[in-house]
Amino acid sequence: MLLLTDGIEEAESPENDLFGTERILSVVRAHAQRTAGEIMDAIFGAVKDFSQGSPQADDLTAVVIKVAPR
Repeated sequence: MLLLTDGIEEAESPENDLFGTERILSVVRAHAQRTAGEIMDAIFGAVKDFSQGSPQADDLTAVVIKVAPR
């Protein structure tokens, strides 16, 4: 389960492009076999790389919950 605020989706690059839903989903899919913490680190790392240090107008908050297989 992924819960996040719109600040992640609306994170801006220096060219004012938005990070967007597709980038979020791409990061999550690429790291789906990793731990919840690693997935969250990947999301925040991708946003940081995308924004290239541009100040963000909104908070960046995410929660990743994974259930261990039985």
